Amino acid sequence: MLKKANEYLQDHLDKVDNSRKGRYHLSAPVGWMNDPNGLCFYNGFFHAFYQYHPYAAVWGPMHWGHQISKDMVRWELLPCALAPDTPYDHDGCFSGSAIIEEGALYLAYTCVANGKQNQAIAYSKDGLSFYKLEDNPIIKGEVLPSGYSRIDFRDPKIFKREDHYYILNGTGDEDHQYLVLFEADEVTGIYKYIDAIYDRNDGQGIFECPDLERIDDHDVLIMCPQGLTSDDMFILQNGGPVIYVIGQLDLGKHQFIVDDPELDYEEFDKGFSFYAPQCFV
Repeated sequence: MLKKANEYLQDHLDKVDNSRKGRYHLSAPVGWMNDPNGLCFYNGFFHAFYQYHPYAAVWGPMHWGHQISKDMVRWELLPCALAPDTPYDHDGCFSGSAIIEEGALYLAYTCVANGKQNQAIAYSKDGLSFYKLEDNPIIKGEVLPSGYSRIDFRDPKIFKREDHYYILNGTGDEDHQYLVLFEADEVTGIYKYIDAIYDRNDGQGIFECPDLERIDDHDVLIMCPQGLTSDDMFILQNGGPVIYVIGQLDLGKHQFIVDDPELDYEEFDKGFSFYAPQCFV
């Protein structure tokens, strides 16, 4: 599947009319792209992965496209990093994130098969070729509390705190949206379910594409809440809103403690098309 995708990509590069494409923003040279994934700085380059369907300019079985840049303006196309080519991800390699440890680049992504979503990891030692772990999926939906969705359980944010590794995922049940946390001693280790660190009950669906960044002395929790709406014409008018909350991730209490509960959350953007952002570090 990976070889097929990359051969198709190369064979069709000169068949696409690029005259109407933006010249500044990164775009897919052939096919469809959506969420940015695995944004990182590795081996002297910014690496941008993204949800990618090479065979048509419509959403399809998700691959991970891959481009690199020195300046985030001029981008170099690389072969696809991931393709849906195993029994556990044959319906798609959905969104995820990256972490760099001991010179290797690890990609955490949602693997989709048979209507279920789980979490998997692939790694690279050169930033070009990626290999999926033999122990994938490293997190299965069966470990979630009863009632949490196994069908909508996706978009892992992988990060490190105090010599432990964590993965943050979005899920939900009939009444709530949850961000759930998993912990392991090694980046490729056995991830154990910790708790839901943040939840809301004013939307529908789940939190998609969570991100967590440490800025100065604060943690910034970023998420895309499905179905969150407002009657105010200046609030939540985006087709898919992106919100953030500022506080502290308390690993002892297994909670994200918001600095100002009265402030609740803020939107990143008041426009109509801004979704699934991810931070470079």
